[in-house]
Amino acid sequence: MSKYWLITLLLTYTVYVHGQVNLVPNPSFEDTLNCPNLPTPNISSCLFWDTYGGTPDYFNPCANYGPFFGVPYNIGGYQIAYNGESYCGFLTWSVVPGVIPNREFIGVKLIDSLQIGTKYFVSCYISNSDTIPNNSSTNKICFRFSNIEYTYLVNPPVDNFAHICEDSIVYEKSSWKKIGSTFIADSNYKYLIIGNFYQDSLTKIDSLPPYSQALAYYYIDAVCVTTDSSYDAVWTSITNNTASEEIFFPNPANEFLNFENNLNNTHFAIYNIVGKQILCSELVKGFNQINTGSIAAGFYILITDKAKTFRFIVQH
Repeated sequence: MSKYWLITLLLTYTVYVHGQVNLVPNPSFEDTLNCPNLPTPNISSCLFWDTYGGTPDYFNPCANYGPFFGVPYNIGGYQIAYNGESYCGFLTWSVVPGVIPNREFIGVKLIDSLQIGTKYFVSCYISNSDTIPNNSSTNKICFRFSNIEYTYLVNPPVDNFAHICEDSIVYEKSSWKKIGSTFIADSNYKYLIIGNFYQDSLTKIDSLPPYSQALAYYYIDAVCVTTDSSYDAVWTSITNNTASEEIFFPNPANEFLNFENNLNNTHFAIYNIVGKQILCSELVKGFNQINTGSIAAGFYILITDKAKTFRFIVQH
C-alpha cells in the first residue's frame, strides 16, 4: 500500500467533518493494493476501485514491467497524471475483433450514500490516448450511479442511460479535459460507474472503420462527487508540484510545516478549501518553518509566487 494511504484517510475525515467532502475514495488512484504488473495490471490493483466491465488498466510509477503500465510512459502513450502520480485507462468504444465487451467500466463504492433531493457536483478529468494504434475519439463518457455493485462477470447495461454524460467528442491528448455536471439524487445510490452506456448508433465517433480507427481509449484522473461547488472547483483544479527546488514536510502538519527553499525572493500564501487566504509571508532561501499551530484543522493549499502549489492537511 502506498505512502498516500494515511493522508487519504485523514483528508477524507477532515473534509467530511467540515461539510466539504469528496464522496469518492481514492479519487486520484494514488493508493495501491499492489503495483500494476503482469498478470494483473488492471484497476483491481487500485484501492477501492474495481472493474465493472472489461479490463480497464491501472497506471502507476511503481509498475516495473517495462513501459507498459508506468507513468508517464505506458501502453497508451505518454501522459503526466493530472493530480498526484497515477491514473486509470478504459475503452469507450471498440470494433476490434475479439475485444469483448467493446466497452470498459470502472466502478467504486462511495464513502456515503447519496441523499435523495440533494444536488451533487460530479466531475473528473479525461485525456485521449496518443499512441495506441488505431485510437479514435468519442463522446458519451458518462457517470452513472447505482445501488448494484457490478463485476467483471456482471456488467452494467448498455441501455442508453446515464445520469451525467459528456456529449462532445473528447479529442484532448496532450492535456486533460474536465467533464461533468450537476445531478440531483433520486435514490440513495451507493456506487459510481464511469464509462459509455450508449449503443454505437448513439455514440459520436470521429472516424468509423474500416478507414483507420477501431477503438477509443481514454485516461481518467481526479474523480469528484461532492455537494460543494467550491470543493469541486478546488479539488480538480490544483495539481501538486514536487519540484526538486523545495522539500515540503510533514503532511499532515501539526504545529509547524517545514519548507526547504532553494530559490531567492520567494513568497507564499496559504488558502483554505473555499479559497480564503489564511496566511501569507516571505520564504527565505534555505530552511523555513511555517507556524500552523493557530490554523484550524483542515485541508489547505500553499501557493508560491514561483507557481508552485502544495496540498497539505493541518491536524491538531
